[in-house]
Amino acid sequence: MRTLFRILICITIIGCYNEPNEVNFEIWNTNSIYITDIKISNGTNIIHIDTLESNGKKEVNLKFIDVPIIDGSYQLNYKIGLEEHFKNFGYYSNGVPTNSIYTCIIKNDTILIKETMK
Repeated sequence: MRTLFRILICITIIGCYNEPNEVNFEIWNTNSIYITDIKISNGTNIIHIDTLESNGKKEVNLKFIDVPIIDGSYQLNYKIGLEEHFKNFGYYSNGVPTNSIYTCIIKNDTILIKETMK
């Protein structure tokens, strides 16, 4: 019985130290023109992509460094020409991201967001 108890404690401790500390994003540009100044943020950390060509794809990881222990969401910002676009989406809890991959498909008039669990 003691051995089982020790094993459970070890599994619990290891599980706590293996919290995800980054989120994966796939950004797709399905517009006929390129988009610029792409930013993905969790409110504390930010990824910046200068340009994404027409029908291009970019995969990036957003690290969670010094994120406060709060609930939050992600924001995607980008420009098409001089027009700026913003989209809030997703969720993280207690400053820790879910174990997800987000696919962001930027179309001419909308942004589609798909969350897939790893």
